[in-house]
Amino acid sequence: MATYKGIQGFTVQSLSSDPTAGSGTVGKLWYNSGTGKFRLGVEGGGAWASGGDLSTARGIGGIAGTQTACLVAGGYGSASGPPPFSNTNVTQTYDGSSWTTSPATLVTTRRTLAACGTTTAALAFGGDARPSGIQAVTLTEDYDGSSWTEVNDMNTARSYSRACCGISTAALAIGGWIASPDHKTQNVEEYDGTSWSEKNNLNEAKEMRIGCGTITAALVYGGGPATGATEKYDGTSWTEVGDLATARSQLGGATTAPSGVALAVGGYPATDVTEEWNDPVYTIKTVTVS
Repeated sequence: MATYKGIQGFTVQSLSSDPTAGSGTVGKLWYNSGTGKFRLGVEGGGAWASGGDLSTARGIGGIAGTQTACLVAGGYGSASGPPPFSNTNVTQTYDGSSWTTSPATLVTTRRTLAACGTTTAALAFGGDARPSGIQAVTLTEDYDGSSWTEVNDMNTARSYSRACCGISTAALAIGGWIASPDHKTQNVEEYDGTSWSEKNNLNEAKEMRIGCGTITAALVYGGGPATGATEKYDGTSWTEVGDLATARSQLGGATTAPSGVALAVGGYPATDVTEEWNDPVYTIKTVTVS
């Protein structure tokens, strides 16, 4: 009779008890001498689940916070349609109770740009600089809590790149609108505090996606044309995972989140739907043979 060693080329490790389930146990087989059974580490699929609806349906709302403590401001409703073109260089900060206009303004006035970081260490990049129409730019600016300074540009000009994540010294610019026939891009770039470098592309080209996480563990979802597509990044490559239940673009999402969770809020067509993402559950199962 063939043995496992003969088939696989190595023996099955014998353990007195199961290790803690986690990413390191996925796909590994061992013999539990305490129970007398073969055991296997398994990864369940991450998934979206329904959350509490917004009080007012909206798209392109400003959003900040986590899956369990989130703020949504502004946006447009189903009756108003897309907002008119409008550019600004104004900077405002929130202290937990009120907004304050900062004397610091962006070096370049623009709209639909991406941003990440904190109130004392932020990064703003891309966007539309023209007063009308659409013009994607590569401009990047750094904020130190008192003023904005131009730093090295991105490699690919883009706007509507709301799927950004990270901090001011370690950020990702993901997808967005570009000046091409179909206007959407799969391009991804990483910022190291000094310069931008090309990373592996998304599987699908979309604009107006949203994202959260870090440069080694990110999640992007939704986008235009309206989709529920969701992709996960491990610092090297993108993997398609479970879709949103409600396809949409121009949605909001948690800008910071504990590892493995995310939030999808509102979107276009204007909706009040909220969904919560939770990463895979790792389990250990008994291997049965017959």
